Amino acid sequence: YLAEKILLLNTANFGGDYHIAEGEPVIWTQNDPQRRLTNGALGRIVKIEGETILAELDGQLHCLSPADRQFIDRAWAISVHKAQGSQWKRVIIPIFESKILDRSLIYTALTRAQEQVIFMGSFSSIRRAVEDRAAADMRNCGFEVWLKLVGREQRRAQVAYETSNQRTVG
Repeated sequence: YLAEKILLLNTANFGGDYHIAEGEPVIWTQNDPQRRLTNGALGRIVKIEGETILAELDGQLHCLSPADRQFIDRAWAISVHKAQGSQWKRVIIPIFESKILDRSLIYTALTRAQEQVIFMGSFSSIRRAVEDRAAADMRNCGFEVWLKLVGREQRRAQVAYETSNQRTVG
């Protein structure tokens, strides 16, 4: 409650009903090569002046306008997917029964931490996720069959090429 009061001291209406405050952690959600911003860039709101917001994202200062609202979200907590490529001193990982919870997701979340990891939730869910095969290993999407067909067609094309070269040379 106290943190909310402190944050509300320096807030701005950042497009519609979206209010943002100085000091809030944020994530940029769109690639913008001209501004050197990438999807997943993390940072904080540094200063609010009228409708202009100064944000530090991945170590660089950027001026944001209400038009940028669609590309910025608060980042008090982010998904494992959005966290890939980043690390923090401490990571809290909620564990509950889910179709997407598997060993690869836990590994990815676990490796985001530099010093401490806290697993919160169901011990039986994390045990099942770690002991079972990863979901990616159980997919049956036909990719292996496709690779075999492509390889077979490449071999046929190579044989046809070599045969036609032998006829023209000999």
